Amino acid sequence: MTLDQHDEYTVTAKPNGVLEVLRQTVVTMDGEVFGRKNDRTTLAPGDDLTGQPEAVTAIANTIWTPDVIAAYRASIPAQPGATA
Repeated sequence: MTLDQHDEYTVTAKPNGVLEVLRQTVVTMDGEVFGRKNDRTTLAPGDDLTGQPEAVTAIANTIWTPDVIAAYRASIPAQPGATA
């Protein structure tokens, strides 16, 4: 009996540059899928990519141009009491 697991990633880019990342941890036993676990996260333009898989980082670095990051940040309402 051989038990194995690996991660598969799906990245969806939204029009505002936000990335929705789905990580599926797939567990197989003797080559047959035994189970899956889903983890989802979102990344906003300009977020720290430390710890993200290489493929996710490559997509973010392609999509997140300086103009996309600036437009995203400009779209976020100012927080009360925040200083610039």
